[in-house]
Amino acid sequence: MNMIKSHTIIWDWNGTLLDDMDICISSMNRMLSKRELPELNIDKYRDVFTFPVIDYYKAIGFDFRKEPWDVAAHEFIWLYLEALPGIGLS
Repeated sequence: MNMIKSHTIIWDWNGTLLDDMDICISSMNRMLSKRELPELNIDKYRDVFTFPVIDYYKAIGFDFRKEPWDVAAHEFIWLYLEALPGIGLS
């Protein structure tokens, strides 16, 4: 098996290197609007965001009896990646 040797690993903890809070909120707001749920602002996002992330989704109104968790999770990743090229480093 071929293994790639890494000499450096860079870990970004939301905003340390990549300021992605705006695209996290805007991506989620697109999802919330689609589901006719109240949108987030920065203060609400900071108040409710938690791990595991599924608990965050539930706290902002997602009902996983109506749709599967993985559908919402994949939708967020798609929206996030779509917006990612438009942001810069912190």
